[in-house]
Amino acid sequence: MGALLPLVMTPVLAFAAWRGARACGLAAPLAVVAAVAAAALLGLAPALVFAREPSGLEPGGLRPADLQLTVEYLDGWSPQVEDDQGRGVRWMGRRARLAVGQLVATRPRASLEFEARAERDTNVVARLRGREIGSFALSPQPERVRVLVPSGKGPAVLELTASPAREQTMQLVLETVRATNLDAAPAPSASGAERARQTG
Repeated sequence: MGALLPLVMTPVLAFAAWRGARACGLAAPLAVVAAVAAAALLGLAPALVFAREPSGLEPGGLRPADLQLTVEYLDGWSPQVEDDQGRGVRWMGRRARLAVGQLVATRPRASLEFEARAERDTNVVARLRGREIGSFALSPQPERVRVLVPSGKGPAVLELTASPAREQTMQLVLETVRATNLDAAPAPSASGAERARQTG
């Protein structure tokens, strides 16, 4: 916006300079030269300065620290069902993917948190582009899980892998899923009851 205003005003400045030059008695050719010079000095030059000034904004007009992060369930998840408390849940098989973030140039650091459990003792590893970024153990008792997602380009597509492999390994409670922008808020502290183990 800073660069746009001087550009919009350039024709107005040129016309005002031309009329002023004519009022001072300059011939038409000289008045045109004066108008062009004034427009370049007062309009185009500030526009170029503003255009070169870094704004720190994404194409959508938001800084990475201002972004509200979303979570999208990709492949490997069951349709939404209800647990015995009437809450919406999804089951994961041996492997599933989900996306954290927005379709923007820069993704801020994030904390992905949720409540989950497994029918039997299960270990789950979270990977981003093949690199392990976290792991956690689940049991039939509900657990609070936290996975730290590094900053990067575009949404982070996480691959979750469970072992031992079963048709249904992890039950995720949808209303507890939160993706927190760590560049906008303090990182949440892990409680003693939390069994998530962060790596990398």
